[in-house]
Amino acid sequence: MRISESKILSNLQKKELFGLWNNEYPETLNFTGIEEFEDYLRGLKDHYHILLTHPHKGIVGWYFDFIREDKRWFLLILDSNFQTQGLGSKLLDLAKTKRQELHGWVIPESNLKKSDGRPYGSPIRFYKKQGFDLRNNERLEKQGFSAVKIVWQSSPGFRNKVR
Repeated sequence: MRISESKILSNLQKKELFGLWNNEYPETLNFTGIEEFEDYLRGLKDHYHILLTHPHKGIVGWYFDFIREDKRWFLLILDSNFQTQGLGSKLLDLAKTKRQELHGWVIPESNLKKSDGRPYGSPIRFYKKQGFDLRNNERLEKQGFSAVKIVWQSSPGFRNKVR
């Protein structure tokens, strides 16, 4: 496995990430095409990516953070064949060395389906173990799903290495 960091994605990386997104997130969050996915990325500012690449399978993990509403937001996707191996923790630990605070949304229920019909497993326990606070009073309500806000803040005295 190889971990790389980047501020810009190649066209091939975008195609792989589009596939990863549509395979691992609930079907209600899927993009209809690569153009829609690229439009989503273009609408966000100050990108930072950490990619986990398998030598034979391509990109199997993606950490992505960006600025929205004057806050640093993130997402993390890991191919389900590589979950429970500490790889998601490794990506998040690297990201935490770069940031003082991270904001995200997590779907707390596991009753949604992925595009291939497999159940979507909520990562809420993973984020709790990673030190994120659940903000149950801050929710994102969309057609087909509901998400709760999660926030991580660094310890006092932390020095941000990347701005």
